[in-house]
Amino acid sequence: MGGAAKPLTPQPVTGGTDEFSCVANVTDDDYRAVAMTSRNLHRPTARLLSAAVSAVLLATTGLAAGSAPGAATAARPRSPHHPHYLRVATWNVGGILTDGTGRSHARWKSRRNVVVRQLLAQSPVGQRSRAADVIALQEANSEKKLRSGRTQYTDLVHLLNVRATGHDRYRALSKTLHSKATRITYNAHTVRLLKAGVVRWRAQESKADGPRLMAWARFKHRSTGKRFFFASVHLETASKRVRKKQWKQLLRVVPKLAHGLPVVVAGDFNSTRNQKGNAAERFLPKMKKAGFGDTLGQTSRGNLKVTHARPHRLTRANFNSVNFYHRRLGHSWNKKYVGQDVDYIFASNRLKVRGWALVADLAPGGKKLEGVIPSDHNLIRANLVIKR
Repeated sequence: MGGAAKPLTPQPVTGGTDEFSCVANVTDDDYRAVAMTSRNLHRPTARLLSAAVSAVLLATTGLAAGSAPGAATAARPRSPHHPHYLRVATWNVGGILTDGTGRSHARWKSRRNVVVRQLLAQSPVGQRSRAADVIALQEANSEKKLRSGRTQYTDLVHLLNVRATGHDRYRALSKTLHSKATRITYNAHTVRLLKAGVVRWRAQESKADGPRLMAWARFKHRSTGKRFFFASVHLETASKRVRKKQWKQLLRVVPKLAHGLPVVVAGDFNSTRNQKGNAAERFLPKMKKAGFGDTLGQTSRGNLKVTHARPHRLTRANFNSVNFYHRRLGHSWNKKYVGQDVDYIFASNRLKVRGWALVADLAPGGKKLEGVIPSDHNLIRANLVIKR
């Protein structure tokens, strides 16, 4: 599994405060992927075995391992390769501590395959694409062990590698970086990890669900050589006051950690733009002013026309990013307008946003979720142009 991770050293972020970020100076090998099939199976052997199983299933049933039920038997065409694209995603995958608490809230063992297929852009059929290079995860529990001995977070990374195609291989950040359930996973074939760390928000409301933190990393985009900063965020749920203080600290800390690099900040901010007096109303314009605005183009309250949005291409932008495990998705009153989101991907204003998509398995009619509902949030993806 490679050498041991380097010891963590608290480093000051802003002078004269008690803010700190635990940082590990690492090489890419310090952040190995979770084993593909078992802890004892050698990586090349596991990859060959996985390919062999898929070949047998394809020959006998017409379906590769991990294919969605009802998927077409023909091999899916891969989307065009754009070497300057940085593909990012964010998803609150729904923690395991509340599993099975509602009729539509299935347990992780039932949700995990749907989560992985969508993260790898293998489903739904109409939204197949190339898998994300870096993924921000929220509520990916990294403490409670499953029957497999893995946590929800490492189980997710493990399955990404089982289902991944081609040279894609996903890695988990070191367990010594304690960011609770706010996590990052990345495709080591397309990006290289340079440094990673954790910031603990000074304002906390720990009575509800424990401390909130920000996981961050600096990466190098392999096809362009461009370096960039990436952060995964899950702001406070219970207290508006605490949420605003955390967002304010984010605006202060991120530029200092980014060191002038292009910035991507993604996650669950627990606030929509039209909630009067909530954090998003105040901080969406501040994010753009700080140099990294919303990739959808949300900057204030009110309706945002799809034609005025930031991305070149939008998919299902009229739906809300939270579904509450309800079949019927909340959405704007008109398809011409962007929905209400609590999940955001912010990116440096100078980066072009070629595509933005809300990903969901929809039933015929296009308004209700079909099959197992993977989370109470919907996956958000964005394609950014990051040139040399």
